[in-house]
Amino acid sequence: MNLKQLHEWVGKLLKAGVDPHLPVTCLVDGWPCEVSDAALATGGFKGDPSPQMVAFSQSSGHTLVLVPIGQDQADLFKQSEAGLPRSHLERELPVDYPSYDSTN
Repeated sequence: MNLKQLHEWVGKLLKAGVDPHLPVTCLVDGWPCEVSDAALATGGFKGDPSPQMVAFSQSSGHTLVLVPIGQDQADLFKQSEAGLPRSHLERELPVDYPSYDSTN
């Protein structure tokens, strides 16, 4: 899925009546965790080459990373403990990540 597809799909969900205050989560160790941050990164990621395939492919490039609670996006961009170079480069978000507002 790319960012444009995500935007269109979320718009369809809202138009279909899905609660706009529904928390957005992602899986961490098989448990849904609320997304609490985001980053733009350049580096490797696991991608879906085809909806019919059950495996993933290793891809590389620019990606939007949604960061769940309990995870630190800095881990993606810092040098490894073994002294290896960083695996991903951070790109600045052109807009601020929204702050939590239960009324919005």
